[in-house]
Amino acid sequence: MVTRWYEKTQTFQDAKTTKQLKIGTGRRVTYDLEEQMLFDAVFVRRQLLGLWIDRYWLQDEFYEILTMTQPEGWKDFKCSNGWVSGFCRRYCITQQARSNKKDVPAAVKEPLIRSFHRQMLELQRSVRSDPLYGRFSPLRMFHADQSPCEWAMPGKRTLNIQGTPCWMWQPSTGLDKRFITFHLCI
Repeated sequence: MVTRWYEKTQTFQDAKTTKQLKIGTGRRVTYDLEEQMLFDAVFVRRQLLGLWIDRYWLQDEFYEILTMTQPEGWKDFKCSNGWVSGFCRRYCITQQARSNKKDVPAAVKEPLIRSFHRQMLELQRSVRSDPLYGRFSPLRMFHADQSPCEWAMPGKRTLNIQGTPCWMWQPSTGLDKRFITFHLCI
């Protein structure tokens, strides 16, 4: 609430000057070593492999780590959504959108695009025009529609460590921008 925020403004100012508030702090952690192992897994998966992460993956991976190490009381621990948000706060992990990584600059593509447009214009000029319908007769008219269809990762957002580039591995470039084209020939 805004009123509570106004009441605590002096506390925030004092903490800012004495540097008591730090990003990544939270309540006492029950399984510190296991959370560090999970953070290492997150780092490898995101920064080295470029694979996406969500809260379900964090919960499953942490449960596997607990099963492997079996610390005291691990069977009673619930990997709840509250634990996930606390883990993300402690290790400065936020939900981020994928950064665009252009593999070929626009200056390299420009001559190819110009060449394509010249060829298309020559092709259109070479076709005889119909006296009633113009350049395209009814036999050459088709109805087309495009629908987006992702051939790549299941989304453009992932959990990522703050201050690091948010890139995601894809089997080929541009697969997230592909469309399925429907041609209806009636």
